[in-house]
Amino acid sequence: MGVSGEWRLARDRVVESGGAAGPHFRTFYELAVRDGVRVLASKWKYSPAEARDLVHDVLAHKLVHVLAAESPRAMFLTLLTNHAVGRHRRRQREASLEAPDLHASGDAPPDQTAEARERLEEVEACFAALVSPRDRRVFSAVAVLGVPVPEVARAEALSEANVHQIVSRTRRRLKEGLDEGS
Repeated sequence: MGVSGEWRLARDRVVESGGAAGPHFRTFYELAVRDGVRVLASKWKYSPAEARDLVHDVLAHKLVHVLAAESPRAMFLTLLTNHAVGRHRRRQREASLEAPDLHASGDAPPDQTAEARERLEEVEACFAALVSPRDRRVFSAVAVLGVPVPEVARAEALSEANVHQIVSRTRRRLKEGLDEGS
């Protein structure tokens, strides 16, 4: 029996025995830990303890989705990878927020600060002139704030594909507009 078959059998036993409270959940959990730790350690360089923590989070919050999937292993690994990406992005945002503000401390030379301020004003003017208010909201949410595309799509009553198109088109317009101004 292959790995996917092993997962399906464990899933079926868990479902038949009453879910996470049943006697077969431990086997299912061990499969999740085994495969999850392997994937996170190889692709994301997570320690085994961090990987187990992520596996536990996914199973605690998304077990119903994993058990209902045609391929529980694929669903689990997808959810786990998304959770790892989310955690990685949160850590990066937190690190950037904790980074020292060079302008506040006066470490940046005044001429560089003035150049940066002028460049920022140029970007803002280009953004306002070339991009509609809706597209600015969508682009800012996805590309600047890191809001997940499905969330932005729901908030703006758009399809996810349309959100991706708006972000791509806005990026292209800004690049072209800034290249013309240079």
